[in-house]
Amino acid sequence: MSQSDTADPVVSFDAITAKRVGWIRRYLRQHPVFVAVGTSAVYLFLSLLSFVPAAYISDFNPVGVLLLMLAVGVALLWRNRAPMSVLVIVFVLDCAGMVLAGNDASYSGAGMIIALYSVGTNYSGKRSIPLAVLAAAFQLLLLLVIGYPGTSGLVFEDGTTVDDYGGQALFLGVAGGLLATVYLTAAIIGLNVRNSRIHEAELNHWASQVSRLAQVQERKPHRPGDA
Repeated sequence: MSQSDTADPVVSFDAITAKRVGWIRRYLRQHPVFVAVGTSAVYLFLSLLSFVPAAYISDFNPVGVLLLMLAVGVALLWRNRAPMSVLVIVFVLDCAGMVLAGNDASYSGAGMIIALYSVGTNYSGKRSIPLAVLAAAFQLLLLLVIGYPGTSGLVFEDGTTVDDYGGQALFLGVAGGLLATVYLTAAIIGLNVRNSRIHEAELNHWASQVSRLAQVQERKPHRPGDA
């Protein structure tokens, strides 16, 4: 009996991966345009959740802020093709939006979260983590400059004021910690996805090498003394 008759069939690692990831992730991988458009749509939806109430109760330029949000949504369409460039664009637009919204309006940072996640999926932690920290630090400084949040005169139920608990410094500290945590989380999740993809590619390469070796063994001439 020849070796080709007794050899176990080589299973494609792509087939194994396809079964492991499930049909939803498989569909998303096969339709990157749908993912890009869907991501931008989700960003715009999340941004409008904070924009609409602020437009009614705050005194700021709603048209300018809305245009900046739309520009961020358009930029995110290219987040996988040019993640670093998109991050820079989204960061600049987000900072401009914070200035336009002022200290009485809420401006969503969902665009930065998505952009940092995309950078994490394409670059090492040596780049993505420092970028997340620097972005959070700069935007916190910007919040300090524009006077956000406006906390003067805020009184709690027990009669104490914000100033009794540290005033604006307390709110800025909480906002800074929250901002850094969210940005770092987005970058770290992106890094985990990147590492998973690299591991999957290595396994694919290993499976391809095994398949080639198996084919070479099958092509070898059968010797009479072989079992």
